[in-house]
Amino acid sequence: MKIGFLGMGVMGLPMAKNVVKKSGCEVLGYDVAKKQLDDFAASGGKPVSDPVEIYKNCDVILQILPTHPIIRNSVEVAKACGIDCPKVAPLCSVEVLNPKMQPTVDAAELTAMNERGEITGCQVYGPLSMDLAMDPEAAVHKGIDNPVAGHADIFLFPNIDAGNIAYKLLVRTPGVKNGNVLVGTTAPVVLTSRSDSAQVKVNSIAL
Repeated sequence: MKIGFLGMGVMGLPMAKNVVKKSGCEVLGYDVAKKQLDDFAASGGKPVSDPVEIYKNCDVILQILPTHPIIRNSVEVAKACGIDCPKVAPLCSVEVLNPKMQPTVDAAELTAMNERGEITGCQVYGPLSMDLAMDPEAAVHKGIDNPVAGHADIFLFPNIDAGNIAYKLLVRTPGVKNGNVLVGTTAPVVLTSRSDSAQVKVNSIAL
């Protein structure tokens, strides 16, 4: 049996090395960072330069690559609004990596990808709870010393449910002025709620 790993980050590399050590199977691994692949190879794994090799040759595939197109698309919008280097906060309920809480693992991996130069044009730091992402004083109290903490331009929610709830709270409680668009599509898409005002729809078109 051949086992394939897509992603050699905070979670993927230790898992892959452990499988190499204990399974007795041939283990293939892919990552965009050469350092990660070298470490994997030193443990007895077989690094590949193209993920297609894993899809073609492996019986079991574990994909541990957090998606970052959402960050790329959000950064493009932020830059179009005049923010040269947006600060991105992958949000979680806690600010420490916990392997039992997948959003914290994804946030840590996105941070590592930014540090390795795989996500560019912005600063990414997480996991961060919402208070630490938006409130500088909270970041100081909890000892989080990072430029993103307390100054995030982009909130990256762990799922659509959390994002939708936060959006509606912001709009309905403090009366935030907003515009809504989908990016990453063939053409920008205006996306509004049926309960949005005419002004929100105008804002969305302008954005």
